[in-house]
Amino acid sequence: MRETLPSYRHGESVNEKTRTSLAELKPHQKRAYIQTLHAMAGADGEEHPDEQAYLFDVVRQLGMTTEQFAACIPPRRGAYQDIVIDAPEDEDIRRQWLSDLIWMVAADGKLARTEYKLSVHFAEKLGFAHKIVEQLMVASLQKR
Repeated sequence: MRETLPSYRHGESVNEKTRTSLAELKPHQKRAYIQTLHAMAGADGEEHPDEQAYLFDVVRQLGMTTEQFAACIPPRRGAYQDIVIDAPEDEDIRRQWLSDLIWMVAADGKLARTEYKLSVHFAEKLGFAHKIVEQLMVASLQKR
């Protein structure tokens, strides 16, 4: 199943809510944040240029070097189960993290079943019920 979503356009800046949330994360949480975005980018078996562009926009926003980014990435594809998420206590920051993952899903304009399942997995790791994934996907579509 692949549904069509509006795609991310390279050059769109990381939004203010994301910038604020990123600033509040501890270093190990920033690492997990990057790992979850990277996992989401490859969840459908493809890495679309717009997904890469969004990921690198976030990496730049964090002020990470290429070496720091490379150190975040698991050695094998599909190792999302190994990502340790120490979810922030602040619900707004956790919600923004999940919203950013949903934006990553929308980056290529398509929704694969594997992306949906991974979104639910990360939602649970961030302390949310799976129903929020659908709510955020609908909200994402309405914003586009």
